[in-house]
Amino acid sequence: MITALSVLVFWLLPRAIRPGFLALVSIAYLGYLETAGTCFLVAWSLIFFYAMRWSHASSSPLARRTVPVLIIGIFLYLGFFKYFPPFIETLSRGSIALQIALPLGISFYTFRLVHYAIESGRGNLEKHTLQTFLSYITLYSIFTAGPIERFDHFQQNREERWSVQMLVEGGMRIIYGLIKYFVLIDLIVRWPLGGAVEAANLVPILENVEPIKIWVWLFLKFIEAYLDFSAYSDIAIGVSRLFGFRIAENFNWPILARSILDFWTRWHMTLVTWVRTYIYMPVIGLTRNPVIAIFLTFVTIGLWHSASLHWLSWGAYHAAGVITFTLWSRRAKRKKWKWPQHPFAGYAGIPLTLAFVSGGAAFTVTADEGLPYIQAIRLLCKALCIPMP
Repeated sequence: MITALSVLVFWLLPRAIRPGFLALVSIAYLGYLETAGTCFLVAWSLIFFYAMRWSHASSSPLARRTVPVLIIGIFLYLGFFKYFPPFIETLSRGSIALQIALPLGISFYTFRLVHYAIESGRGNLEKHTLQTFLSYITLYSIFTAGPIERFDHFQQNREERWSVQMLVEGGMRIIYGLIKYFVLIDLIVRWPLGGAVEAANLVPILENVEPIKIWVWLFLKFIEAYLDFSAYSDIAIGVSRLFGFRIAENFNWPILARSILDFWTRWHMTLVTWVRTYIYMPVIGLTRNPVIAIFLTFVTIGLWHSASLHWLSWGAYHAAGVITFTLWSRRAKRKKWKWPQHPFAGYAGIPLTLAFVSGGAAFTVTADEGLPYIQAIRLLCKALCIPMP
């Protein structure tokens, strides 16, 4: 109801004040959900906007340090809320429970602010107003679960006139997301799994479960994560479309990926674009070593999700897969093997990729349920027919 009313008022307003109205609506909605976190968000946004304006207008040596200072500041802010509590709890072996509430959407808007500072410092962004910038940072449809929209894409992919096509595209995308979330997850995942949906229900009987059933369970949990996350992305993209924005896509049928490298061109694409631009490329430029660059990139992706051993291991797990495939592909090319280019090899790669990605679900599912790290290892060992610890 709020979205429908906001969309109506948005298109009735003069073009010049629409960004400001959208920013106010987003801030009001986010403030209703979490007042303190929203106040910090607005403060950080104003700091970034005016600091970058000052850096462009000033010729002082201090102005040249604006971008690194802003990036260090926002990462310290992220670290205090997201990484400091689990770090202290680990050092104290769980004897200290820190009750620090994680601000809403902090990981997503941190990456958007860093992107803004870097690209603004490089002079890659078109002229814009504070209202446009605030509407980008606070846009409520993509705030909590992405996509991680780039500011230049946000500016260049918006329409100034309402159209029926816009309404149809946005409405259909929202419907797709709702069907995924409320229908497909139940039909494809929860109904087949029955009482074994949660890892906590599976772990106590793990010794009596056949490895093939563990693989099916891991596969279905991966499918659940895909449907859940892509459903949110569909709804976010659909709602944004109603306001005239064509937000970047986040998924491109990753379940059809023919290799782990192909998978990471289809899964959470806006996050992958961010880390490739700001982690992989700088590291490869400094080290000239793709193995180091790939590893640090995926460790960053893991830590971005959560400061836990589960997610760190998940990042290292995918890094190992991408590194292995990359080195194997180079060897195949050097040896001039022809069979990897055969269409059958591509199709055979689909189930192999799904199996590998599903194995990583052992880390993410146990992390989401708060189970000890050892349970993720036990799940993988059981699936691989390795004696469990």
